[in-house]
Amino acid sequence: MAYKFSMMSPRLGMWFFVGSTIKTVDDHCGYALPWDPVQHLTSNNAAYHDIHHQSWGIKTNFSQPFFTFWDKHLGTMWKGNVTDKYERTRAAAAKKGAAKKSQ
Repeated sequence: MAYKFSMMSPRLGMWFFVGSTIKTVDDHCGYALPWDPVQHLTSNNAAYHDIHHQSWGIKTNFSQPFFTFWDKHLGTMWKGNVTDKYERTRAAAAKKGAAKKSQ
């Protein structure tokens, strides 16, 4: 519907959807590569969106694929320290892996 309401031409719509798909795949890849031009064009990147897919961040960082101002405006941007959260996840995964190996 947004495509129709914005009155994009078919060619412009094609470019927009191709760009959106590339950006969405890039944000979901899980890597924040320093030379990745796609992640330098917008404030949203793989690290930002990865928080959304964590069990502790599932209600935050929705902005996809281009703008983070919606998360700021709607109060859904993660404001905590992610290093502690990721460390707990790593420790839990290591413990689970060790338990699997001992079986």
